[in-house]
Amino acid sequence: MKIRYKIAVGGFQLFVAALIFAAEKGFSFAGSVFLVVGVLMLTRPYAVFDESRSALTFTALLGPHSTENEAFLEGGEIMLLRKGKKRKLPRAFAWFANSKDFEEMRGKLRESPLSGAE
Repeated sequence: MKIRYKIAVGGFQLFVAALIFAAEKGFSFAGSVFLVVGVLMLTRPYAVFDESRSALTFTALLGPHSTENEAFLEGGEIMLLRKGKKRKLPRAFAWFANSKDFEEMRGKLRESPLSGAE
């Protein structure tokens, strides 16, 4: 399942681009960057969750780069496991993610098999 950015996040980028273009009264490199980022945030996924493998893959806005993590619940927190290192999902992820997509992913996460053994 795709986890999109909040519309407000991409929309804010487009708003800033419009302000920069208006202030510059023409072409602006900075305005162009905000424009491209805003469009990409509204069209590309923020992350992809594979329920069958319980894998959360963060995607780059530009280019093919991605980072895959095993995702699970532990004590009510979303945890990520990558290369043997466990860490909490950054809170900023929920701020930038579409709320409906985030909650749907959270509902599909499994409990850590170790959470009852610790």
